[in-house]
Amino acid sequence: MTEYGYHLLAKLSEVFAPAGCEEAVLSEIEAEISAYCDELHRDRAGNLIALIKAEKPCGKLLFAANADEVGFMITDTDDDGRLYITPLGAIETDTLSGRQVYVGNEEKTVLAVACAKPIHDQSGDERTKPTPWDKLYIQTGVKKGEEQSIKAGLNAMPSAAEVAGTESFDNGLAMEALVLPAYPIGKHHVQVVHHFD
Repeated sequence: MTEYGYHLLAKLSEVFAPAGCEEAVLSEIEAEISAYCDELHRDRAGNLIALIKAEKPCGKLLFAANADEVGFMITDTDDDGRLYITPLGAIETDTLSGRQVYVGNEEKTVLAVACAKPIHDQSGDERTKPTPWDKLYIQTGVKKGEEQSIKAGLNAMPSAAEVAGTESFDNGLAMEALVLPAYPIGKHHVQVVHHFD
């Protein structure tokens, strides 16, 4: 992978884009490929569609990638600064406790930590099973009695910077795999359609 490829992967993986917040990452992709596309538009569902036309068409190729990431929706808060969550997508709970997460929306995010009952307080049975969603929460660092600025309905996602192999890193690779070929494809004999949803 080139230096540009690493930079692009890092940029796409770090954009806050849990389900329902894809606008920022789609805008990044649009900026990266607009100069190389014959057509670039959004459909009614919000998907970004890029078309590279062939000089002598003899077929079509479609490449598609998810732009959103798995994450969480904040369902409730408490006076201790805890944010209770529900999943947005398939995500394993046994890897979440202690991980950095971003909470917020496309305009502003706050760095926080996903938490569960400390291992020294868990029973033997609890240690051998994944933590149930109703026992997980996000801690923002707000002290008891301070006002929590984060409210139910906002989203959260794991930080891709913490672990290579996180869900956002995975989707970042998929999007990068579609963006990078847009440069050298140019005018070949196959019409290429890139679809980011």
